[in-house]
Amino acid sequence: GIIADLVKRKVGAEPARLDGDQRRLALSMARRYGLSPAHVKQVARLARMLFEAMYALHGLPASEGRILEAAAHLYNIGHYVNESRHHHHSYYLVLNSDLSGFSSSEREMIACLCRYHRKSLPQTSHPEFAALDETAQNIVAKLIPLLRLAVALDQSQEQRVDMVTVSLLPQSVTIRVQSTRDFDIEKYYAEQTAQVFRSTYGRDLLVSAAN
Repeated sequence: GIIADLVKRKVGAEPARLDGDQRRLALSMARRYGLSPAHVKQVARLARMLFEAMYALHGLPASEGRILEAAAHLYNIGHYVNESRHHHHSYYLVLNSDLSGFSSSEREMIACLCRYHRKSLPQTSHPEFAALDETAQNIVAKLIPLLRLAVALDQSQEQRVDMVTVSLLPQSVTIRVQSTRDFDIEKYYAEQTAQVFRSTYGRDLLVSAAN
């Protein structure tokens, strides 16, 4: 009973999440660059769910969940500079921002996640990715599909997804979406991340409504 209560209250999950100061900083920065607070909070919430549900798949330390959550708040700030290549602008804005509470290496990883939230996957020929050490490259590569999924699951920016659960099988991963509203747009865009997911994790990605 004690263990069940600890799990329910997510005791021990704290290292995987931003602390209050870090979350306020990320949200303040998102607001400064014109992003919807409701949207970035939703993307961050979904990113946390996916990260925690896929521990057995990505195998990353819990603390790397903070990197994903920060990027979920900031991935789209490049729109403030220009719509064209906004993912590149997001990278430079994050990289050159004062993200107190994060090390310089963590800031570089957050910036890279923002850089790769859309379009191409990282290549060692890309200077942004090449600037990371091997450990950081591995972390970023594993987090990219989760960020893209979280973004897709609020594609309408209307917070239509209430909850996601994840089933891990040897050949596939199924995302089951709980929602009281139509989420066809979110389902469609989530399914578009399947190729990236497979290239990273070697498993098919399936998205369906929860029963």
